Amino acid sequence: MRAKEGALREKVVLSTLEAIEFTIMKKRAKAKIKNNSRKALGFLDTISSKKRGVTKWWNGTLGEERTRHAALLWYNMSCGDPIAVEACRELMGLVLFNTVRRHPDGSDLLKKCMQSK
Repeated sequence: MRAKEGALREKVVLSTLEAIEFTIMKKRAKAKIKNNSRKALGFLDTISSKKRGVTKWWNGTLGEERTRHAALLWYNMSCGDPIAVEACRELMGLVLFNTVRRHPDGSDLLKKCMQSK
């Protein structure tokens, strides 16, 4: 029985880390695009990312991956995963996190906080 619990705990932590890695990767990519836009040919990165966004919108897949990661992170946080709790607190801010922590639909708000701005 303990072996199953340990394996499940390991899978939850791995999934939490994957969700955090996804968020960091997306925020870094957005920062890189903003930084490149100040250079002479930076508009090519902007055009490429806009094209990708329009394509995802057209196919109906815009934001699906972020939604999935936010739901996973929120679920793991509600199950008491300390890594997920800290990640949610960092993304949302302490006041907002404490306000919505017990709300079952908090993943929608977390998804908005995960957006690259």
